[in-house]
Amino acid sequence: MTFAYRHRLAAGFSALLIATPLFAYVYPLTPGQIRDAYLAGSETGASADGFFASYGREIPELQVDGYVSRIRISTPYAEIARAAQGNVNHDVPAAVSEYFGKNMKFRVDALIFYLEPQSGSPDVRISVFQKGKEIRMEEEKEREPQMPYDSPPSGYVAGTSAGEEVFLACEASKISSDPLKIVIDTPAGRPVGYAQLLDAGSPVATGLHAEITFDLSRLK
Repeated sequence: MTFAYRHRLAAGFSALLIATPLFAYVYPLTPGQIRDAYLAGSETGASADGFFASYGREIPELQVDGYVSRIRISTPYAEIARAAQGNVNHDVPAAVSEYFGKNMKFRVDALIFYLEPQSGSPDVRISVFQKGKEIRMEEEKEREPQMPYDSPPSGYVAGTSAGEEVFLACEASKISSDPLKIVIDTPAGRPVGYAQLLDAGSPVATGLHAEITFDLSRLK
């Protein structure tokens, strides 16, 4: 093998490493990746906190009197890590046996705060996109209305919802390592308690729009 050929081979290999991120979303998971995920969830401290925090975002443009919306994604890798986090007896071989070959989901958990409209649909709309195409997501369970009983927003009408938590999921195989964009649209229309909210000087904006992008080339 000539020096020139070895040089071209090394350069090609380096280019491949650059083009293929070493820390990226992948599915299905190998036994080694399951092991790594479980060990990542077993850690404690700032490193573990940073790992789990990277899967979530706050959405400051969507809030009701201090209740700030937030969204979290859960990949199979992150799901395994969370399972380890809540398990006192960390058994890596058992985790590999449990998850290897298992059909897993990609999940989106969105807690969205907004003013409930007087008429029309009271539900928030959440859409998920990759490479410009919408990914069909199913609602895994019923939406949970958010009732601000403890400290209701100033001027807010008692008994009305200040938002909802939405639980979406799809087959993990439908997701790639491309950027994942989540689009959120809150209901439009005059909010319940409009006059009271005006008198209290509270925000009355409805029909708000927000977009959040997760870089799955950097999240397993």
